[in-house]
Amino acid sequence: MLAKPILFFEFLKENFEARKQLIAFIVVGGINTLFGYGIYAFFIFIGFHYLYASLFSKLFGFIFSFFTMGKLVFNKLEIKRIKKFIVFNIITYLLFILLIKLISLFGVNAYISGLIASGLMAILSYLINKYLVFL
Repeated sequence: MLAKPILFFEFLKENFEARKQLIAFIVVGGINTLFGYGIYAFFIFIGFHYLYASLFSKLFGFIFSFFTMGKLVFNKLEIKRIKKFIVFNIITYLLFILLIKLISLFGVNAYISGLIASGLMAILSYLINKYLVFL
């Protein structure tokens, strides 16, 4: 089960382009996360429920992310990839909502729950985009 991640990290040690791509993903992912969280926090601030705040965050962030990830990280900005991107974004959106709900069960407020969920989704997003969308 752990063979693929272990092989991936071994590959990174020997492959400059893979390291460069991972660093670009982290930088662009950070920008995308801040953008998405900013939208989320704004809607929480003006009184929206976290479900709606995260929906608007996802919708605005979706467009921004498709272009930044496709061009700046994977250098494969092709409209034909948008279908997969949409499907996997819906999946990650649903997981994001579930995580916020689970975290909030521990008494964590919506701001922090959204921030924690955003970080976890960033990791999942890299793996999905690298191996399933922009391969």
